[in-house]
Amino acid sequence: MGTEGGEISGKERQEAAAWFTRMNSGDITPAEFDEFRTWFSRSAENAAEYQRLERMWAQFDNLPQVSRIPSPSAARSTRTVSRRTLLIGGSATAAAAVAAGWVGNFQDYVISDEFTSIAEVRETRLPDGSGVTLDANSAIAIDFSDKRRDVLLQRGRAFFDVATDSRRPFRVMAKGGSVEALGTQFVVNVSGDEVMTSVQESAVSVTAPSGQDVRLMLGQMVSYSGVEMGRVEIADGEVETAWRHGRLIFSDKPLRSVVADVNRYRHGRLQIVGSGLENLRVSGVFDIKNPGGILEAIVRTLPVRAVEVTPLLVVLIPQDIFRKTS
Repeated sequence: MGTEGGEISGKERQEAAAWFTRMNSGDITPAEFDEFRTWFSRSAENAAEYQRLERMWAQFDNLPQVSRIPSPSAARSTRTVSRRTLLIGGSATAAAAVAAGWVGNFQDYVISDEFTSIAEVRETRLPDGSGVTLDANSAIAIDFSDKRRDVLLQRGRAFFDVATDSRRPFRVMAKGGSVEALGTQFVVNVSGDEVMTSVQESAVSVTAPSGQDVRLMLGQMVSYSGVEMGRVEIADGEVETAWRHGRLIFSDKPLRSVVADVNRYRHGRLQIVGSGLENLRVSGVFDIKNPGGILEAIVRTLPVRAVEVTPLLVVLIPQDIFRKTS
């Protein structure tokens, strides 16, 4: 039911996004189509929000608009869309903002010195002899001088094996903070707005954008965001560097972190839609060459449903969302 005065509530936005995802999945059933018609007709707010998503879908992918309620055959006809088509999230974030993420990736690569593509893990050497292993879909820019060695981790994850040079400190900048090497080996991981650092050898000094700083020793890890420094935790070196050896190891990891990792290895995008899913916990050992196997495990063990909107976009939605909205 719509809110008083015709305003769209967060629940209605989430329901509309879920139905929009399902109706464009390519395998809508007659029973689900009837449920959709019931939901669509239930209130003017439901219809208005769904039609808003239709207009945005058409605007950002040059698709013809579908008048009012699509038929089952019309829903199936939208199965194949271009690479630029990206879906509205559970909070009905504009498609333009999501699409901008793809543009941002391209811009990072243009201004980077080293980068990897989807599913590519690569080792490289910096001008000072330091070793860097870039995880898939990662990029760095290098700024070395006679007085400093600065590396900007623009996106993704990297393992650093730093060459000794007492005259020039070695720093990795990410999301407004920095990690300064006080030894040799460490990992820096950018995931959304969060930056995680773990130490595999010796020590590092981590400074958050807020100015908070902490010293990490061997076997420790910490995360920071734009507003705060997290608490220091114990790091499992095998888990944090498993990607260098062709594996992803998750030990009670939130689903949002798992999805961020999986997206580095699969062409297209896996996206969470709906509240309450991001913090579901995942454990397991997986082959990075088989990201589909991770998705299968998620669907098999968690109360989620995977909907293929296009071959390049799969969304995870609550398993029972259609029962709740019907």
